[in-house]
Amino acid sequence: VLDEAVEDAVPVKINEHLYLFCTPRENPNGNILHIYKWSYKEKLFEFLKEISFKENIARMSGSFFYYKNKLIRPTQECNFQYGHAVTLQETDITDFSFKEIRRIYSVHPRLNIGCHTFNSYKGVTVTDALGFDRIWIRKMLKRFNLI
Repeated sequence: VLDEAVEDAVPVKINEHLYLFCTPRENPNGNILHIYKWSYKEKLFEFLKEISFKENIARMSGSFFYYKNKLIRPTQECNFQYGHAVTLQETDITDFSFKEIRRIYSVHPRLNIGCHTFNSYKGVTVTDALGFDRIWIRKMLKRFNLI
């Protein structure tokens, strides 16, 4: 269906078109987003557009969803590490533009390293935070300024 290696590929159907949003395998936590469009004739996704962001916020963190009639793209902010935070971007599909409307960090006392999943479906929202439940691991990482 796709002739190249990518990360966190998320399909979305908008009107009669099917798109695939993902990051290239070579730089999955970077600032480059690839958009593909399904070719019904060729029966595969064809490259459509590359979007470059000023921050490392290209990587998807979940499926698109609608909120107050706006299409929202959840992403991972990877400026410091994989899944440092989740951003929610209002999406204009006519020109593939994105406007950040919210940035979410984990506030859990032990799962405080990152937040990298955000999915919303039929009124249920699921998030995934990153951390260590073993205190000695956290102490070692803090000692070396890794968290």
